[in-house]
Amino acid sequence: PRRIARIRANEYLHETNGFDKKTFSINDVISPSILITDYVKNIIDHPGAFQAFKFASGKVQVIAATVLSNGPLSGKRLSEFQEHSPNLEVKVVAINRDGKVIIPDENTFIMPDDDVLFIATEDNMKFMSELRKMTDKPHNVMIAGGGRIGTALATKLESLYSLKVIEKNKNTAKLISEALSSAVVLNSDIADENMLRDESIEDVDYFCAVTSDDQVNILSAKLAKEMGASKTISIVNKSSYRNLVSKEIDIVVSPEDVTLSSLLAAARTSDIVSVNRIANYDGECMEIIAHGNDKTSKIVGKRISQLKLPSSIVVGAIVRKDNVLLANHDLEIESDDHVIIFIFDRKEIPKIEKMFQVSVGFF
Repeated sequence: PRRIARIRANEYLHETNGFDKKTFSINDVISPSILITDYVKNIIDHPGAFQAFKFASGKVQVIAATVLSNGPLSGKRLSEFQEHSPNLEVKVVAINRDGKVIIPDENTFIMPDDDVLFIATEDNMKFMSELRKMTDKPHNVMIAGGGRIGTALATKLESLYSLKVIEKNKNTAKLISEALSSAVVLNSDIADENMLRDESIEDVDYFCAVTSDDQVNILSAKLAKEMGASKTISIVNKSSYRNLVSKEIDIVVSPEDVTLSSLLAAARTSDIVSVNRIANYDGECMEIIAHGNDKTSKIVGKRISQLKLPSSIVVGAIVRKDNVLLANHDLEIESDDHVIIFIFDRKEIPKIEKMFQVSVGFF
């Protein structure tokens, strides 16, 4: 059986600290704090997104963003975007409109308030400006909470943004200050209005509430928003809380969903590299490696149109060595391709896993 270990303390992820997966017969290690940190950073790095996932070692980005009425593509067909930006390589995978998932074609209209899910390389992120008026690159980030996630996030962000970290515990604040080189560390209650005002909360592009207390995160994020922070991100563990505050906080992060996605990739069959749950779509996005040949595999050597997939399954892209190929009906799958697949009906997941399995003859 596969053995998967969940590790809280990041220092144990390094073999130099006495932890060796082979010694404990562990196949995979999952660190929730690292997973959540990377997820939040990727959202901040893509202003306008409310979800952002990396696939194929960062070669591909999957982004979910809401269309604003000031977006050039708002109220227009997808074909119109393809006509005036033919060199921008993007695939719109799905649209959530009033709770209904639409798999678009070139005649589909993009409407204000649509949640659009698209896949592209980093070089083609300009597409975001088609959905909403181009926002300035974020400059000021404030992190509320100096625990494992707050400290890890600060370490990743301090060289990229003007950063402030708020931590209530004096000793913890001192340790964080010593660990960071350029960030400002404030020893204060994160919901102190006077402190937030003194620190120019109205100039903050992203306020990230990442303590271990849901209520503290929610209240501080709501307060920051009311006082002028441009965007708020809050970690919320309880699903009942997430449903209540989803309209009051810009981006609600579920540690359960982020961690479970990594767990699913490790536990499932087939050669699944990564799995991510997609908010607002009740779906998943997978990166799976295709193996075999036209005799041992159900998909290798076939065009996407020959797979006869149900409408709830969409192939987004294929990563072939260093090349990213956006999916179309005529694209043929080759062995060792990394296939990025979207599933909007979870009952179909076993079908996908079975499709990617190779016959005994392959071995």
